[in-house]
Amino acid sequence: MGLIFLPIPVIGLIAWPLVILGLILSVLGLGRVKQGRATNRGLAIGGGRAVGVGVGGVHSVGGGDREAISDVQEESNREATIVYEVTGTAENVSISYTTFGEGVTTNQETVATL
Repeated sequence: MGLIFLPIPVIGLIAWPLVILGLILSVLGLGRVKQGRATNRGLAIGGGRAVGVGVGGVHSVGGGDREAISDVQEESNREATIVYEVTGTAENVSISYTTFGEGVTTNQETVATL
């Protein structure tokens, strides 16, 4: 069950205890086979391999998560220039606008005509 959820971002965190449990049960199964108390050696080996494949897959996909986080951080720090164009036929107009940066700033411009 853990291998199903492991590759899914955030939800994959829930899967780690299941993956660890699967690995423990696989090792215990191999121990019982070695003691002669069980005959399911193939199943125990298969479980261990499945855990290895799942962890390896997450490791290879994990780089994409780090790259996505880096892209979001880079984009959030990017500066942009916005040009407001106000049109009309009014005179003595007061125009208010808000900018976001280090904080929220409200600016006001007064123009004679539009």
